[in-house]
Amino acid sequence: MSLSFNFNLSAGQLPRLQSIDSISADDADQVSLPELNQELSFSGEVSFSEANPSYQEILKLDRFLTAAGIPHRTSRLFDGWKISYTPYDKEVSDVVEHFGSCGMENDRMEINGLADLIRINPAKIFDTLGVYGDINALEVFVFWSQNYRKINPQYRKGNFLTAWREVLKTFPAVSECPLLRLCYNLAKKPYADMLDCFSSAELAEIFALAVLFEDAEFIAVLTGCQTRKHLISYILDELIQTAINQKNYDIQLILTDYKHRNHLYREKKFYL
Repeated sequence: MSLSFNFNLSAGQLPRLQSIDSISADDADQVSLPELNQELSFSGEVSFSEANPSYQEILKLDRFLTAAGIPHRTSRLFDGWKISYTPYDKEVSDVVEHFGSCGMENDRMEINGLADLIRINPAKIFDTLGVYGDINALEVFVFWSQNYRKINPQYRKGNFLTAWREVLKTFPAVSECPLLRLCYNLAKKPYADMLDCFSSAELAEIFALAVLFEDAEFIAVLTGCQTRKHLISYILDELIQTAINQKNYDIQLILTDYKHRNHLYREKKFYL
């Protein structure tokens, strides 16, 4: 893969150059470099034949989006990757992970267009112009999938739950999700007050996030909800295993009791 870079260096960065056509051969020795008066332009070509194998977070996001059926486009960029979120067959947000992106040294991504998608306005909380760095696959998946469910009422919940199974298998801990944790904390109160008003997909999402963030108190509230238990059963085993991986036995006990009280067993394979 070949990329072309064009650099325009303006005054103050390098001495300005006078057009060579206006300088005669006789005058050339009399003209010093600082007196030359033209912007210096440099073009070069850099080739990246292979992606850096350390960039795994963005490939993980691609798997989540594919499982969920979220429209996106994955392409090579520099020594890494770019994923574009394309709900209208055009890009409305994107993430990148390459040698120049924020967080790449820790296998994290940089997102553009976040301010237009997130349910809270990040400009009120973060000093950002719609670009946010050091973000991981779980956070991007939540923000993009929330937006897609909102604009597409016909979105298949089965795809969404299938993706969450994949998420839970690969995300036993979320200690490095500060943005998502903040959004979760802000959203939790209205969820607790109006659980019956939210969609089944929203309930499954907040259930999963509560387990990932080890919020035992809110999980107790959610397991007391008497609606749509069957939907939670699709991811309940993965939620219990996540609690075991976290060594959070209080949550494991709450979920196991919830499973047995409501007879939420998957004796047969579910086709979502």
